[in-house]
Amino acid sequence: MAEAWLQTIGSQVQVFTLAVVLVALIRLPVRYAFGAQAAYLMWSVVPVLCAAALMPVPQALSVAKTLNLGVVQAWPVLLVGPQPAMAVVGAPWWVAVLLSFWLTGVLAVLAALTMGHARLLRGLTREPGLDAWRMPAGLSPALIGVWRPRLALPADFAARFTVAERSAILRHEAAHKTRHDNRWNLLAHVLLVLFWFHPLAWWALRRHRADQELACDAAVLGGDNAPAAPVYAQALLKAQHLGAAMATWGSASNWRSTHPLLERIAMLKSHRLSPLRRRAGLVLAATLALGALGAGPALQASPPDAPKPQNVMVYLTLEQDGKPLSKPRLFGGLGQAMALRWQTDATAGWPERWELRLNTTQVGEGRLQFDTRLSRGDPLQAMVQPRLIATAGEPARFEVRSEDGRHTLSITLMARLADQPDMRRAP
Repeated sequence: MAEAWLQTIGSQVQVFTLAVVLVALIRLPVRYAFGAQAAYLMWSVVPVLCAAALMPVPQALSVAKTLNLGVVQAWPVLLVGPQPAMAVVGAPWWVAVLLSFWLTGVLAVLAALTMGHARLLRGLTREPGLDAWRMPAGLSPALIGVWRPRLALPADFAARFTVAERSAILRHEAAHKTRHDNRWNLLAHVLLVLFWFHPLAWWALRRHRADQELACDAAVLGGDNAPAAPVYAQALLKAQHLGAAMATWGSASNWRSTHPLLERIAMLKSHRLSPLRRRAGLVLAATLALGALGAGPALQASPPDAPKPQNVMVYLTLEQDGKPLSKPRLFGGLGQAMALRWQTDATAGWPERWELRLNTTQVGEGRLQFDTRLSRGDPLQAMVQPRLIATAGEPARFEVRSEDGRHTLSITLMARLADQPDMRRAP
């Protein structure tokens, strides 16, 4: 299990890196060609591609060729209730160390964001008669909250800005609310928590926020009854010496951003783009997001430089009450779902239909994972679904017991990678 988690994290790091590098390469050309809104929407590729890469790849179940099976003797009815005893070979110690290191960082960043959000809330007071918060003087106006965001204004807001500038700032924060930017900020912080060790995660968060502010500027200046660009620029100049509310789990969208001031003012003319170019940018962003959604499973199924699929030979030993019943063998592709079915002997008084489904995958150098499901009855009903990990050539075993505890069914699995089935006579 630990190795599977580590493998998933490693795969996600590769996908996240690919997505961020892709956005980093196209965001500036897209901004100048199609506007700030299209460039901001490019960031949706990152979470979409990461989520799509986790989607399971459908696998068709096939009944594998069974060697030396024969008829298996009957045993008493087994219960779903009692959990099977499971012998699983443990993962290497360094896997647990790496997972612990990653989890420690996750908890540390999560705690820092949570404490920052608590400090932010302690500095707010409710504005009487308004659906807004009051914050200490010297801070930038901000929209705080995710599901019910509220405007937070500094105590010196009226004294610092003119009426026209205050109107421009309020329209900017209203645009943040309309566009649900704080929810996107929350998603960006979730990715930061998961990839806290990745330098690109911290860079991407800053660039995401900067592009968000440019897109919001363009939305305000490109809308109806837009404020004059000189008034907007003057408000930006006055806000540069203000402190910014910390972006936390509460997600604060600030009037003052970390984006370079000169570049932000220079981009104020982007709202003059033609409607055709704006729509083309939106179509491009949607196309890339859909492409990322479709490419995710492909990345998972065929990672870069992945070796060609191998076949696996699985040796099973079925025992009842410590006595061997049968030693069937299965042969199929690595990662291919296989099924072993048999009918117990009616002469023993317990005729029953059984099925063992098995999927063997490689989870490390020389290590194999068995995902199994044991079912019985007609129709078949799943009893237990143990997952076992063992070194290739070494056995892994699980047991199920009867209701009265008098009888035990044991299934031992041992597998080796092989190009051809083992046709030798079973010992």
